[in-house]
Amino acid sequence: MSFHESWRAKIENRRPDIAALGAVCILDTIVHPSGGSQPSPDRGYLKWCGHGGHERTLLPKSSEEIDVFAIRRDEPGLFLLSTLDSLPRRAIVTANGDYELRYKVFARDFPVLEFSVRLHLQWEAFTPVVWTHRSVASLKAA
Repeated sequence: MSFHESWRAKIENRRPDIAALGAVCILDTIVHPSGGSQPSPDRGYLKWCGHGGHERTLLPKSSEEIDVFAIRRDEPGLFLLSTLDSLPRRAIVTANGDYELRYKVFARDFPVLEFSVRLHLQWEAFTPVVWTHRSVASLKAA
């Protein structure tokens, strides 16, 4: 069994009159420490926190959180909690460094929402007494 820590992003529907039906989120692009970018190797829908599914309805003037990535204590790299059904799950990146992760959220009758997360990945091997990593992530301003 793999233990992980996940990072979340809060997605808001600020409309007072319309629900955002069928909202899904994907990791679209990864910008590497070198500055080069690539499409995400896993474009499956990401998991909404506290719910079993990968699609949500955001009611008017409400919000939901989504797991944008996870770090495992027993394997280096970044992992997604997505609909991709490959086993075992593979890391989307494995090397420590500074990354920008670009996401897209789609919902019926709403424009595409794009946001980015900056991440400094610094994975360290697990020791039985304590697990630490020094990874830091923040939302990139539009």
